Amino acid sequence: MSESANTTAEAIGERLRAFRTHMGVSQDRLGQLIGGTKRGVQDNENGRNAPQSKVIAGLVGLGLNANWLLTGDGPMLLSDLKVGQTAPASALDVELLEVVIEKLEAKIAAAGVRASPKKKAELAALLYDYIVETGKAEGPSVERILRLVA
Repeated sequence: MSESANTTAEAIGERLRAFRTHMGVSQDRLGQLIGGTKRGVQDNENGRNAPQSKVIAGLVGLGLNANWLLTGDGPMLLSDLKVGQTAPASALDVELLEVVIEKLEAKIAAAGVRASPKKKAELAALLYDYIVETGKAEGPSVERILRLVA
């Protein structure tokens, strides 16, 4: 699978830092606003971890365009989307992304392994794309993708 440079944990972290700077808040304050911690924000901004679904939901609540955060596509802010447009044409389904992240995290925990942010991002993208293309969130192919964690 080829990986887009825009979807790596490092690239996502850079966009998160840009959003935080745009808001004019510290890492500690952003953590408070999204129900997280300063350390979590630091780890996300430094590319050590990709943001979890709870963090993404909190950021969206602050007006961040999740599609921009995760892919670099579209405007940074939801308020900058065109009138009548709820998301860019290649919109990210945040609910589906949450399902993908939950499945991936459960598999990682069950396997007792530590996956790098890059590997997590690659697997999340692969699983997300598979579910979008097939409409199937369960089954043998999903399990084969999840086994790539180990």
